[in-house]
Amino acid sequence: MSDRLGGAYGKGRSLVSALEDVAQECLLHEDFELAQRFLRFARYVGGELFLGTVENYYDVEARQRSERFMRRMDAIGSA
Repeated sequence: MSDRLGGAYGKGRSLVSALEDVAQECLLHEDFELAQRFLRFARYVGGELFLGTVENYYDVEARQRSERFMRRMDAIGSA
């Protein structure tokens, strides 16, 4: 992951802060699932999570592709 907050895609501290603020508001309204989503997005924008990790939470097809890939790697390693 990048050491710099921001990187080449225009991501920055202000977006991370905004996402974290929204997550805090969600917690105040006891919407823990939504708060967790915003915190994950903040971690992605801040360079702490890879896009593939975020996709695995929310994209069923991406999760299935990842699982198939891991099964193939496991089968190759077991052979």
